[in-house]
Amino acid sequence: MPEGQLQPLPGGNSSTKFKGTEEHPQGVRGLPHKLASSASNVWLAMTQILGPRLRMTTLTLVFTWMVAAFVYYGLVTLLTHVDFVKGASKQCIDGKLVLPHADLVGILITSSAEVPGLLFSLVMVAYLGRKLAFAVPMAALAVVLIPLLAGATGPVVGGVQVGVVVCMYLARFFIYSSFNILWAMSPEYYPTSIRNFGLGVSNAFSRIGGLLSPFASVNARQDAAWHHAPEAIFAALSLVAGAIVLVLPPDKKGKALDDCVEEVEQVPEMQCKVSSVIHAPRMCMCMCMMVVHAQRCLTGSQLWCS
Repeated sequence: MPEGQLQPLPGGNSSTKFKGTEEHPQGVRGLPHKLASSASNVWLAMTQILGPRLRMTTLTLVFTWMVAAFVYYGLVTLLTHVDFVKGASKQCIDGKLVLPHADLVGILITSSAEVPGLLFSLVMVAYLGRKLAFAVPMAALAVVLIPLLAGATGPVVGGVQVGVVVCMYLARFFIYSSFNILWAMSPEYYPTSIRNFGLGVSNAFSRIGGLLSPFASVNARQDAAWHHAPEAIFAALSLVAGAIVLVLPPDKKGKALDDCVEEVEQVPEMQCKVSSVIHAPRMCMCMCMMVVHAQRCLTGSQLWCS
């Protein structure tokens, strides 16, 4: 207790109050008000990103973020289940997945594709703009997965199937390039007042896509009748995301960003045409179905070993 608050007590004047006792530390009195204000600001921002001017933009970005994370982390998980070595069988010892040495080398080679993928995204966004820089690699990703769907493994060098390594390398290359474009593209579609909030919502939904990805790359590969079901899922979703991103408003490259919602341009006609396809109720229903399916797959199944 500060000395100034105890000073009146020895003199018997207990009624004297130190001025400091009547004052609250700076920020304490206003804390409940700030919390209420923060909650109201979140609600206001949510109503704005789902308002008439930004609703379809938000739903489109949420979908593309979910797909990008779903495909990216799905491909990362798929690397441990792809047969880089012809005739080699992976073993599960004491609940741990043991990979052959050549498989580890293949994983290392394919993982190194992210560095040139990042540089490729910088070049693409400079020459093609944001939307095409995302759509082109997503379409290319679907193309490079076709040989894996057809079971083409290419020549065998030192026991390693070169075609599998090349396809997985290019797949990691293109998906990482597209994923990086989203970080530059998404904030530009929101005004300054809610830019960080809009990016945070999109990023939050990408985490859901990342959580669901093992059920496609692992469980679908083990349980489905077709061994290459994960590659088909990733290729199909990549094509859909690459096409749907084209309905977004024009790129903001070289233009001033909007400061408030009122400055946002009206919803483009193309977005209005697809509003019946990707609106909120259907997206929520699809997400619920995916979660239910994921829970069913999780029950009674092992993710890493069968």
